[in-house]
Amino acid sequence: MCTGPKKINANARRGFTLIELLVSLVVMALAFTIVWSAFSAVTKAWRRGGRWWTTFGTATS
Repeated sequence: MCTGPKKINANARRGFTLIELLVSLVVMALAFTIVWSAFSAVTKAWRRGGRWWTTFGTATS
């Protein structure tokens, strides 16, 4: 005897799965790594430029 389509419980699909959370954490970690490496490269270049300026800027004046 068929009683028709079964209703899906509204609470059954609430929230995220573990795989979705792990994937989002990996994506966020990759983004953080890219931003951190870019920031590190900029600060290293800034320091190198500052050292160059103090070395050669004072020698020419």
